[in-house]
Amino acid sequence: MIFRTLTLLLFIQLAFASTYAGELYSATLTYTDGTVQEVSIEFPLDANKKTVTIKKPTGEEVKIDSELLHLIEMRTSEGKEYTFERIQLLAYGAKQLETKPVGKTKGWAILFDSDPKMSYYIIGAEYKVKKKSQDLEIVPGAYVAHAFMRPGEAGATALQSSDGGGGVMIGQAKFFQRAQAAYFRDSPELVERILSDEFKKDLLDKLMEAYCE
Repeated sequence: MIFRTLTLLLFIQLAFASTYAGELYSATLTYTDGTVQEVSIEFPLDANKKTVTIKKPTGEEVKIDSELLHLIEMRTSEGKEYTFERIQLLAYGAKQLETKPVGKTKGWAILFDSDPKMSYYIIGAEYKVKKKSQDLEIVPGAYVAHAFMRPGEAGATALQSSDGGGGVMIGQAKFFQRAQAAYFRDSPELVERILSDEFKKDLLDKLMEAYCE
């Protein structure tokens, strides 16, 4: 059974669509050494920013090195919760033989779905919260990556990318189908289903469910 970590209406918008002033939200930070801290955190959150701005309960404003953090569990005043994890994004090369890191450092990703066998992440350039609905928005930059990571893996492997409108990028469908087949090669039956076009765009959650069942 997949544990759905987000029950949200997910918006993906063009990077230039709107500007947001910084807002503070309650959050639990988990550091790489296991330390946990309750703070208020400033959004928007830049996926690749070197520091994260927080406000302690004392009112002191502090910038924290992102490399010291592992998780941000953020809560809005309406009770909506969003979890961000600092991960390394990986991608297959043209021959689909092995994955390589995308970028030199880790970045912030949305933990969209989680199961003991696998986690599903969505990675944009920036994350914002709509003021009225408090739904999460993803600013894509060049694209938005959808990636899976199993326990023990060095990073999350991109298995689909979408454009600013949320659709699979033109010309990339077959590439990512082959990438999915390579990633799930430990399950020949699932690979057969992938190559038969059972899991088309916007069905990565179903692909994850099939693997984890």
